[in-house]
Amino acid sequence: MKNPMFVLLGGTVIAWSLLTPVVAASDSPTMEQHMQIQANLVKDPDLGKMPSIRIDSVLANVPLDDRLNADDVYGRPFTESLRAGMSWCLAQKGMRVVTSGEDLRLAGTIEQYEGFKGWGHWGVDVNLAFKMFRGAERLPSINLHSLLKYSSDSEVQSQEEPKYSAQSLTVSFPEVLFTRIGVDLCEKLIDALKERGPQLMGGPTVESMTTQRGSISIEATAANAEARIDGQLVGTVPLANIPLPAGRHFIQVTDLRISKVNHGKLAACDLLGAPSSSSGAGGGPSRC
Repeated sequence: MKNPMFVLLGGTVIAWSLLTPVVAASDSPTMEQHMQIQANLVKDPDLGKMPSIRIDSVLANVPLDDRLNADDVYGRPFTESLRAGMSWCLAQKGMRVVTSGEDLRLAGTIEQYEGFKGWGHWGVDVNLAFKMFRGAERLPSINLHSLLKYSSDSEVQSQEEPKYSAQSLTVSFPEVLFTRIGVDLCEKLIDALKERGPQLMGGPTVESMTTQRGSISIEATAANAEARIDGQLVGTVPLANIPLPAGRHFIQVTDLRISKVNHGKLAACDLLGAPSSSSGAGGGPSRC
């Protein structure tokens, strides 16, 4: 089997199954497949009590090619690999990672990237900031920093090679390095969520219970275009059933492949809400 398989129950990732070998020799292993080989991830039963989570997107504000090109490691953009790898890692550690209907939605941005290559310094320094949303409520951001630096690339590579040889696979130093970065950021995200546990578990406020609410879905012809609502980044399109208070909201969708001189389309939308106590699937319609 070439691709990993998800087992879902009520939108929650509850299992991830891969047959041996983890990946066919002709394929480029994903970050999550490398994690399965390299990392010893132990499930934490307390994480199952935390709110469900979805990493909606990971973007980069800086180039990811300083000395070590992160986009060359997994055969697809590193931001995509990091989002998928961290989501998989969180699920393996015991968090309720879902594809929809999440309690917490995270939108990440790599704000700093520095690579080290040669002269006894091999590694990378990454700053990843997550904007966090509970429904329409913006929660304080989470800032993560991962710095891994080694004196020898070949020594680090040789530490992991036996695990790959057992499955008739090979591994490079960048694959080892960036997989370790993904695991490190995952574990630091878990620590940050645990520290904010009481805040994240908080029930609805009086205001949220009485305010009329609706929801909006955003689509665009450009795949993975960046979407903002009222100036706040909410992720990349397509986005479905984003809860919002009833009223006028400003929606901006930007194709990141286009020069910043052309900085997206801005539209005003009137959201016609329904009381938040309604058992409907998402409140009233939007009018743009």
